[in-house]
Amino acid sequence: MRLKVPKIDGRSRRALHDHDVVDLDTGASVGTLESRLGETWLDTKDPARTRIPSRTIALFNGKYKGRFKTHDECVAFAAGVEAVLNHITSAGRNELPAREPRPEAPKRLSMNLRPSQ
Repeated sequence: MRLKVPKIDGRSRRALHDHDVVDLDTGASVGTLESRLGETWLDTKDPARTRIPSRTIALFNGKYKGRFKTHDECVAFAAGVEAVLNHITSAGRNELPAREPRPEAPKRLSMNLRPSQ
């Protein structure tokens, strides 16, 4: 699985439609990227303005969802989901060989640092 998050410029943000996140291996749409104009609002606890993240990415019917400020954060989120799912799906294919029984634990060493006489 290789996910491609579309790059959205300032003009397409005003279009109010979602952009597809595509799996490059299958060509199927596996999620959406919604990008709106950034908003600011006054926080009651902090007199400074707080910027609300303007990008929302939802993958696999909303099972994995995040809100971010930048495109790079969206790409990193998608890469993280991709890595986890690739690891989960490949776990059954490359089974590890059976481990040998663990050897008996070593005996504790004495912490007495005095030389024996």
